[in-house]
Amino acid sequence: MKKKAIINFSIIPKDDPKQALRIRRFFMAVAAYALAVSIAYFSYLAGFTEWKAIVGLLIMASIINISLYIIFRTGLNLKMADPSLTALQMCVASLVVMYGMYFANESRGVLLLSYIIILLFGIFRLNTRSFLYISIFTLLTYGIDIALLKLYHPQDVNFNIEYLQWVVLALVLVTFSIIGGYISSLRTKISKDSSTIKHLTDNIHDVVFVLDMNLNYTYVSPSVKILRGYEPEEVMKQAPLDAMTPSSLDLASRTLSEAMELEKLEHKEDISRTIELEIRQKDGTTVWTETKLSFIRDKNQRPLHILGVMRDITDRKRIEEKLQFEEKRFRAFVEHSSDMIVLVNPEGVTLYVNPAIESILGFKPEERIGFKGSETVHPDDIKALADVFNTLSTDTNSPVMNAELRLRHKDGSWRTLEAVGSNLVNNNVVESIIINYRDITERKQAEEQIQYLVTHDLLTNLPSLRFARDRLSVALNMARRYKKAVAVMFIDLDGFKDVNDTLGHDAGDYVLQQVAQRMLSCVRETDIVTRVGGDEFLIITTEINAPENVAQIAKKVIRLVSQPIIFNGRQSVVSASIGIALFPDDGQDMDQLIKKADEAMYSVKKAGKNGFRFINPKVN
Repeated sequence: MKKKAIINFSIIPKDDPKQALRIRRFFMAVAAYALAVSIAYFSYLAGFTEWKAIVGLLIMASIINISLYIIFRTGLNLKMADPSLTALQMCVASLVVMYGMYFANESRGVLLLSYIIILLFGIFRLNTRSFLYISIFTLLTYGIDIALLKLYHPQDVNFNIEYLQWVVLALVLVTFSIIGGYISSLRTKISKDSSTIKHLTDNIHDVVFVLDMNLNYTYVSPSVKILRGYEPEEVMKQAPLDAMTPSSLDLASRTLSEAMELEKLEHKEDISRTIELEIRQKDGTTVWTETKLSFIRDKNQRPLHILGVMRDITDRKRIEEKLQFEEKRFRAFVEHSSDMIVLVNPEGVTLYVNPAIESILGFKPEERIGFKGSETVHPDDIKALADVFNTLSTDTNSPVMNAELRLRHKDGSWRTLEAVGSNLVNNNVVESIIINYRDITERKQAEEQIQYLVTHDLLTNLPSLRFARDRLSVALNMARRYKKAVAVMFIDLDGFKDVNDTLGHDAGDYVLQQVAQRMLSCVRETDIVTRVGGDEFLIITTEINAPENVAQIAKKVIRLVSQPIIFNGRQSVVSASIGIALFPDDGQDMDQLIKKADEAMYSVKKAGKNGFRFINPKVN
């Protein structure tokens, strides 16, 4: 068993890459100090400098570098504005060099050259302002050197050369300040841009990857861990095409081959392709991605790499598949619906009609697409339909509109349809007016038949008493408004019982039917003939100018009814007893008038039958 080390220390820290880089740069500066001391030593051997320069440089360099290393290793530099301490190191280096130059005698130019080399370390690190400050500090210290030399060693120095060196140094420093500032700002910008790009690629959900022209990964963003479950390092060892399902592999291969062929043809425009690929994940499942591929080029527009951006669209694909399923289901519903479903634009032109039109109107769908639906509408329904359609087409907020209309069948007949319309012009899927037609022809015919049975006598086809009472109510209201008279004639057949008894009920029914037709021939279309029940009838005549008009109708009825009726070769004869009541003289409502007419009819019966009488004796 290994014993744990009591002291865990390394010259360069391993847990902080940036700090480790700063210390490595510091050791490069230490090498520069060593170079300066070596130059001073060889100058001493050559007799160009004094021993004090060597000793002083050695002591100063040792103290300075040990102190700086302690500052770096303990992390104190991280509390400062410039953690690299570049400006501080260059200022200290200036002092050390200027100290050496004071004792250098004829070798001052060599040390000055070594200082310019030191400046090169800062040219890539400092901005223009910082470099100018250091330059001013350097020129001041060199100026102090020259002043001290002139004060204490005037006989040993060629001051013209020193002045010239000071001017040259000033020019060099100014030039370095400008160049160094530009390089430093450019470096900062590149570093910032690189950092921004890395931050973006490291934090976006899309996977960014780069391939060389041999389709090997050169970069994969960390988001691949989220998309596929692999670490970037694992993906870098894989072949890009191996991760794809067979169908996606074929698509990707064809797309890349096509793009590369276009490149060979020297297409100068940007070539990019966006494809949907199904990619395998680490757990064996697959994920759908939308991948955009483009080329990274050099300055001569030659492709160097393939840039890919991969986005997870699995949820979108599921939604699309669901929408496709819903669309298929809706289409199946529409195309197999027994109702006719039509899409029209606001101008009424048919954009779509389902196959049900063939069973309802006899047309094939393609025969009506592009035509206006109003072309098949019954003339009597066009105006009502136009009003409804105008409301529906101009108001997108209008409610669902309902209407009944007749449409022409291909064979020329008319079908009655119930229409329900909705304005979905603003719906980005439908973008039209949708109308649902249901064929109600048979239903309408049945309703009309039922209505007819309710309002008519089945034997004679005359209106029923209930229907006649409604018509009489309307006639009385009109008579009140226009000051006209209305006559109610109550009719009972004489001798009808004998027909039933001698000839049978079939003969009786036939007689009733014939009598009904004869009565209808005696009145106008505006008058009403109804069967009250058995052998009793009611005639309502409107717009009577004088009682004589009613008397003429009564005489005609009596004359026609009393004519013989032949049934199965046998003759039967009936007559009519008629009682008459007039509005407004004999009554103000239906019940009164019918009752009075009934009373008048019975008085005719008592008087011998086959005649007519008004309830008002004065009229008689």
